[in-house]
Amino acid sequence: MAQTLLNPEPYPNYGVPSVMKLRQRKILSLVVAEEGGDAEQWVRRLRDEGHEVVLMRQTHGESLKGLAARLRARCAIANDLGEVIDTAVIVGGGQVGQEAVSARSLAVRALTSSMVRARRGRVLLSGEGDDRFSMMALASAVSPMVRGAGIDVLSAAEHTTHPEPAAPAASRAA
Repeated sequence: MAQTLLNPEPYPNYGVPSVMKLRQRKILSLVVAEEGGDAEQWVRRLRDEGHEVVLMRQTHGESLKGLAARLRARCAIANDLGEVIDTAVIVGGGQVGQEAVSARSLAVRALTSSMVRARRGRVLLSGEGDDRFSMMALASAVSPMVRGAGIDVLSAAEHTTHPEPAAPAASRAA
């Protein structure tokens, strides 16, 4: 059964026991949510598809580059433990501009670098409003660079299996 882990930090120094090599590799999905981003629909969708989901949220006051650095550390831990990050979703929080693009690029690089080792993976970039266009541009820039490695980088706007929008509060109460 799929689990959702909320910000599994701080990350202890697990090391890599030799027994790890004998163990079946664990498949994970990551949902990385910027402050203000609606990650719940993605967590629900991936869990419904049977994925074990790790949710990383930007903490209040944390910069986007700080979140990207935390993500890079989480990817390193996954690799050390023999885990495979199969699917990742970066959920934008509405920030636009050079700092946001730069930090998201670092996050995508951390994810795709981890996925290259497994020769497979899918990164979805999700955003609303102006954020959506920024995510589309980043996906179109990175996608050709990793396509030959078995990795897809797509904007959620272009992805055909993105989650349905949440129902309005009035219809949920019924």
